[in-house]
Amino acid sequence: MEGLHLYTPLPWKRKIYNLKHSIDQLAQNEKIVVNEEIDSLKTLVADYYVAMLKKTSSVATVKLTLDWLHTLGTMKPYTEVIDDLTRRFPHSKVVNDQIVWFNKYKYTSNEVRKSFLENNILAPDFEFKSLDGTTRRLSSYRGSYILLDFWASWCKPCRLQAPYLKEAFVKYKGEKLQIIQLSMDRPQDVEKWKQAIKDDQIGDFIHTNKYPDDQVYKDYKIGSLPSNYLIGPDGKIIASNLRDERLDVKLKEIFKHGE
Repeated sequence: MEGLHLYTPLPWKRKIYNLKHSIDQLAQNEKIVVNEEIDSLKTLVADYYVAMLKKTSSVATVKLTLDWLHTLGTMKPYTEVIDDLTRRFPHSKVVNDQIVWFNKYKYTSNEVRKSFLENNILAPDFEFKSLDGTTRRLSSYRGSYILLDFWASWCKPCRLQAPYLKEAFVKYKGEKLQIIQLSMDRPQDVEKWKQAIKDDQIGDFIHTNKYPDDQVYKDYKIGSLPSNYLIGPDGKIIASNLRDERLDVKLKEIFKHGE
């Protein structure tokens, strides 16, 4: 494939891994810089995989590369390359099944998130049943800031966000901050989801379980975990993907703490 090899990006991926696991030891301003470097490296790896997909004639390479691209989480739609694969592999069940799967759970594009933020879009409303069995609607929380957090018990990066979420909740709950967590756990994993809530000590949040085919994931264009949106008291989306220290930075900006 003209010098392109599946394992060429591994050093970049190792660097992403190492940066993620060293970030807790850094000062807050350094963490922001490191998160930006991680995002840049993810884009570099993703661009390499896209170049491979455009050149490969191997069904196995397509399947594996789409798998790796999906787990990377670069927030791009990859429409052009997916359309190209559909044209070049019209009779391959393996490729077309993989494309169907990829499209179902494809990443939220930067353009979609940008549109949410720039156009003062109301957060899509939905009904849900909380962990205590109460039926609620997202819109019933108008007047409060809502961090709408998408996760799953099996998602390690999601579980690593728990300390940041707990710290934010304790620090800002007096400012009318609510955290609503939507779990993507499947029906057979509901007990694992409940156990994860106990293990991570996040029972003070509002919890609901929405299976992967639920409309809410389509409305919010969720394709990778963890993912979140910050919703203002007027119900409009004001920020997204506030992970690690970026969550506290944004909330501090909103609530003017530390001034």
